[in-house]
Amino acid sequence: MKKRRLIPWRLGFLGSIIVDGQFWRRYFEELAQHGKVEAVFILLRSFSRYSNPKYVKTKPINIDICDVGTIPLYTFSDFSHFLELFVFRTYGLEDMEPPRTVFDVGANVGMFVLRIKKLYPKAEVVAFEPVRSNFKRLQENLLGRMDGVTLHNFAVSNKDGTADIYLHPINSGAHSLFASQVGDDVEKETIQIRDINPFILGISNGVDLLKLDCEGAEFEIIMGLTHENAQRINRIVIEPTSGLYDREKMLDQLIALGFTHYFAHGLLIAQRR
Repeated sequence: MKKRRLIPWRLGFLGSIIVDGQFWRRYFEELAQHGKVEAVFILLRSFSRYSNPKYVKTKPINIDICDVGTIPLYTFSDFSHFLELFVFRTYGLEDMEPPRTVFDVGANVGMFVLRIKKLYPKAEVVAFEPVRSNFKRLQENLLGRMDGVTLHNFAVSNKDGTADIYLHPINSGAHSLFASQVGDDVEKETIQIRDINPFILGISNGVDLLKLDCEGAEFEIIMGLTHENAQRINRIVIEPTSGLYDREKMLDQLIALGFTHYFAHGLLIAQRR
């Protein structure tokens, strides 16, 4: 194993949060079971870990998230996903009406699902994650927490089929169907793809929140939504992918489907009019 090295931008990030009172308040709140001293050590240990799980040979760092339970962190990517959902609260989930049904497209290792179920225990969550290694971790993280959660080990788009997904060598949340996002000299994995429309149609009460974090596939999903199904969705939160598709075309489609939209924290939020 190569000697672990702190990536310079990680040091820059550490510097940016040292004086951020809100960060520490939320961080200590989520890891209250550990106490502040141990929580700081968890942060430092997590920042020194590799991002690629292939290089991780040591035991995970187990964190006890308030009202969630113990979750293992194997990589820096795991920790950064925890920070994004539970500490930075990028998706603004705390400010929405309690959802009945949530679709998580690009579930990764499950931090979004865990956050939703912590905030809204009665919500039904349907999660889609096509990459086998991520899906295995997703199952592990949700073991004993599957009440109201359905997991699917395939991608969704505007049609059924198969495709090669390019595996990002560093970030387990950045695997993509598009080589330009990752590089065509990386490992690939053949995955199943299913049309999202029948899944939406199958939810009797509609989908209150559709979250799309799928490294470019969001364009085909939005462009392929039927008007009937779009009317069954209340809110869409998209992590858009830069330079891969015509963003204005996707925004026009959202308007045509009956949504207003705005950007916040790098996310595209579409709300039914």
